[in-house]
Amino acid sequence: MLKRIYESEPPVRSKIIIMAPSTFLDFLALYSKIEEFGYDQLICCDSANFKDAPTKINDYMESIVQDVQTIRVTHCPNAYAAVFNLIDEGQVYKVSYSGDCRPSQDFAKIGINSDLLIHEATFDDDMKDEAIAKKHSTIGEALEIGQL
Repeated sequence: MLKRIYESEPPVRSKIIIMAPSTFLDFLALYSKIEEFGYDQLICCDSANFKDAPTKINDYMESIVQDVQTIRVTHCPNAYAAVFNLIDEGQVYKVSYSGDCRPSQDFAKIGINSDLLIHEATFDDDMKDEAIAKKHSTIGEALEIGQL
């Protein structure tokens, strides 16, 4: 995806923010040595630096991002969900993003009153056992998080 953005016409030359575990950020740095995908356009933020507390990140992101709060979730090692407070023309918008994970009450707490919830729902409700085994959510579970 990064390479497609880098090669797009007209070219997109604004910075792209990548908030991920350090192992993934290390991979991107190494991969950039063998393939050009616009690595110099990335602002890389280690997700562990933001965990469990609201953090002002103006040093990393443009002024539209007021703050980011992350919380560990159940999926793979170093899996986080994030809540972004965005400001546009004086209006603050709250966006909550879960990524792949099991439903999380802690995520629901920090994401309460979001303007937009983006929550993965890999499995239908009749596949809850498989969702649990693979550490994903069902559609119904994602909807429940949105109602909290």
